[in-house]
Formats: sequence, structure tokens, C-alpha cells
Amino acid sequence: MIKNINNDSSPARKKGFIATTLAICSGTTIFRDLRKTSIFRMAAHLIALALLCSVANVMLGLYPFEAKYYSACQKLEKQFGGLRRSDKGMVPANTPDKPGTVFLDSFRVDYFPNDTDLDKFDPSDDFNVGIVWTPDIVARWTKISKNSFQVVPIIIPPPGENVEGLRAFMKKLTRIANRGKLAKSLRAWVIPPEDMMPWAESASFHEFKTNMLGGVWLDLPTIYGMNLFSGILVNALFISPLYILVFTAFSFVFGRSGTLGMNFKQLFVVGMYTGFPGMIIATIYTALDLPALDYQSVFLLSYLIYSFPVFSRLSRNVNGDGEGNP
Repeated sequence: MIKNINNDSSPARKKGFIATTLAICSGTTIFRDLRKTSIFRMAAHLIALALLCSVANVMLGLYPFEAKYYSACQKLEKQFGGLRRSDKGMVPANTPDKPGTVFLDSFRVDYFPNDTDLDKFDPSDDFNVGIVWTPDIVARWTKISKNSFQVVPIIIPPPGENVEGLRAFMKKLTRIANRGKLAKSLRAWVIPPEDMMPWAESASFHEFKTNMLGGVWLDLPTIYGMNLFSGILVNALFISPLYILVFTAFSFVFGRSGTLGMNFKQLFVVGMYTGFPGMIIATIYTALDLPALDYQSVFLLSYLIYSFPVFSRLSRNVNGDGEGNP
């Protein structure tokens, strides 16, 4: 006979976020009490964990990026000498009328003093990512296939300005694309000279800023840190709970709630807390930039593995076994 344990006292449910998380990661005993936690308290714990993991991801991932970024800036400084504003736009401080290419670890930077020089642009098969730079254009390209490229602006012009220049440049890019060197999906933005370097008349590559996020000028390490933070936050607050909600729905439909003596809400709360170790493991895996798996793959694998002892513990509790064992 199944024993209903919904009326048990649950002092553990009043533990704070840190104590609760430590108890979850150290054993399954606490889940007998966590099933009675309110949705709002569980959501507060989830938000706290998501913020903590996001900060940890920034702390672990930003320093390696900054080291690579400053090393790349030094190579660019050696080749181009820095950045300078001219009547054409943003040009290298050294030899602004001479094309140049810098090969970095995983991408390349190509400078062309004139739009017509873009006819010479022919990315090597060794690089799938790069930056195209002319005095009035700075764009990042990504190779999709052999003759297919996607380009995203690094500097965005004010809307409605220099439209004719943009159309002329797009016409040239289309002509190049028709020869198979660039994709028809290639995009480019022409920026008026006065909008190319609003932060200074001249600058080092370390001081370079982009306005590709809502028109706000930020340096690249700051944007990278924001991406690290937001990536984990979105995964932990939205995508992972969605997976858990789906698993909960399947478990409820196939009768697990009855065998465990829990309703749908309790089953979902337990599922969310079961996902806490997986979120932590996936954050560390992502921050260390380990190969093969992404955040969600690591999270799902960890969640599925940990759910077996958790629900086994709850099943024993329902049937009156194993009350004192972790």
C-alpha cells in the first residue's frame, strides 16, 4: 500500500539557497522535503543559481579571451600601427593606402584601402571566419559553405545615411558573388567617416569599440563578457526549465506522479531541483571550452543520470524504505 507523505513536516524546505544547493549536490535526502517547496521559492532559487552560474562563466571564460584578444591586437598593431580617422573613414595609422592581411589563430583580418580592392578578396580554405575592413566598412564574415558567406557589421551606420554608397557597394558585392567568391547573402554597411571613430581621432586596436549592440559603443571584451553571461542565463532560466517541464509532463502522463505520491506541481519542483547539479556541471564544462558537447547536451546528460537516484529515493520514501540513508 502506498503511503501518502504529502503531510510530512518539512523543515528542510525553509533552508536558504546556498544550503539547499549544497544539500542537493551532496545527496538525495533533501528531496523528500523539497517536493513541498512552493513554485515561487523554487523559482527564486533557480534565478539565484542562474545568476551565480552566469557570473562564474564570465569569471572563468573572460580571462582566456582577453589574453587571446590582446595578443591579436599586438599582431594588428605590428602590421597596421593602430587606427586613425581620415576623410575616407577609419584607416590604418601606417600605410593607409596599402592593402594588408593579418593571420591570427582562428581568423584573418583583411584591410582594403578602396572598395574596388575587394575584387582581390579570396578567403583561404584554412579560415572559416574573418574581418573585412575598408575605410568605410568593417564587417565580420563566416564561411557557411565553399562559396557561401554570411557577413555581420561590426560598425553600424546611422539609419538613412549614405544610402547611395551602400547601394553601390552592394552592387559590387553582388558582382563578386556571381563569380563565386562571396555569397549572395553577403551584406555590407557603409559608414560616414565621422561615425567610424566617435571615441577618438586615433586609437590603438585595444581601444577599438563596436556599436553592433543597439548602437551603444562597447569594446570587444565587454561584449564577449556580456555574451558569456547572457548565454548561461538564457539556458538556465528558459531552455533547461523547458526540457524539465517536458520530462515532467511525460512522467505525469505515464503515471509516475501516482507511484511517487506527488501531484504535477510537486513533480515539476522536484525535477527543477534535480537539474541544479546539471546546470552547475554544464556551466563549468562551457566555461572551460571543452570539446564535443554544448551546454544543453551536458545538462541533459547530467540531469538524466541524477534523476535515477533522486526518484529512486522518493520511491523508497513512499513505500516506507530507506528513510535514513542519503
